[in-house]
Amino acid sequence: MRLPDLRPWAALLLADSALLWLLQGPLEALLPRGLPGLWLEGILRLGGLWWLLRLGGLLGYVRTLLCPLCLVIPFFLSLRALVPGALSAPPARVASAPWSWLLLGSGAAGLSWAVWAVLSPPGAQEKKEDQENNRALMWRLLKLSWPDWPFLAAAFFFLVLAVLGETLIPYYSGLVIDILGGDFDPDAFVSAILFMSLFSVGSSLSAGCRGSAFTLVMSRINLRVREQLFSSLLHQDLAFFQETKTGELNSRLSSDTKLMSLWLPLNANVLLRSLVKVLGLFGFMLSLSPRLTLLSLLQMPLTIAAEKVYNARHLAVLREIQDAVARAGQVVREAVGDLQTVRSFGAEEEEVCRYKEALERCRQLWWRRDLEQALYLLLRRMLNLAMKVLLLSCGLQQILAGDLTQGGLLSFLLYQENMGSYVHRGFISQGRRLLIYCVVPRGAV
Repeated sequence: MRLPDLRPWAALLLADSALLWLLQGPLEALLPRGLPGLWLEGILRLGGLWWLLRLGGLLGYVRTLLCPLCLVIPFFLSLRALVPGALSAPPARVASAPWSWLLLGSGAAGLSWAVWAVLSPPGAQEKKEDQENNRALMWRLLKLSWPDWPFLAAAFFFLVLAVLGETLIPYYSGLVIDILGGDFDPDAFVSAILFMSLFSVGSSLSAGCRGSAFTLVMSRINLRVREQLFSSLLHQDLAFFQETKTGELNSRLSSDTKLMSLWLPLNANVLLRSLVKVLGLFGFMLSLSPRLTLLSLLQMPLTIAAEKVYNARHLAVLREIQDAVARAGQVVREAVGDLQTVRSFGAEEEEVCRYKEALERCRQLWWRRDLEQALYLLLRRMLNLAMKVLLLSCGLQQILAGDLTQGGLLSFLLYQENMGSYVHRGFISQGRRLLIYCVVPRGAV
């Protein structure tokens, strides 16, 4: 029986002990007090461990463990500090904390790492080489798109304006509720409605300009890729044209270049818009209620874990469906191709039974796919419902305490719903579409 390699874990333990000694001794006076010093200590610890393990060539084994190991205690104490009366004294540093705190942080980090490893799809380590190749292709495409950087900068500028306008609309909606719920001020009401209208029109115009800029970049990249590919084809040897079919070359010039030109503008549009939107929404949510903001973040790990499990199972089911459909088609081709042999042996009913079994297998896989999708959607909706109930309960306590207004709670709920949808649309669903695209054959797309 082969024993596991203990070198990465021993190196991690020794490096962490050395860094904690430095942070407790020579560097202790340089760190500020309170939560900022705690977070700065965690960041320095993370950077030091990352550099030392990378220098020793052992970073790949424990890469996913470093962030929870170094930041779980600052994050926990930050959440604890938001509870009124739960933390009267400033938190102690990790370097000078008792061993119980270190064991608690290490245990939480190890548990999160183990759960993430269990939820990871099988064969994830084998895809590392493919990911490096895809990263190299991505950099090549980015270099190819460098002449279009002014249009990309303009698209990003209009994207920020559109997102800013969309983000301010829920804020003024809550302001209108506060005006109507308290002493009515006609001037403030008209001003809020006017700003809502201006931001709505401005965000719509900016969104149109953003889409136009990305479409222009898409067309320019398409023309540039086709021109370079055609020039490269003309400089090939004659033996290349004898081995390669004309239809395949024509397909490369038409469909494949179109897919390449779509990749950068489409993904940049979706990812940048979602990223800017999430950052803007998170900033406004923090300004309204920091406690409710950090409370709403508790939903994100559960959603990511559920999505990770669902993506792995969905990918496996798609592969099984593809194989089952191929087997059903093979049964039809064999029966029709050897029809004389089938009739000579009187095996028509046997072939019908074979095809019926193949179709039944396809039906079972389709039912399994739809059932898992329904259960996943039910789980997501239950998580959203539970989070909304929790936010409403805590928001009511803050309203009664005078820390939050009714309109502020409405704005916060609108921001929280939009942030969840944009996180799912921009980051999680994008990965799921890439997984499905890798499974479905090219002719079926």
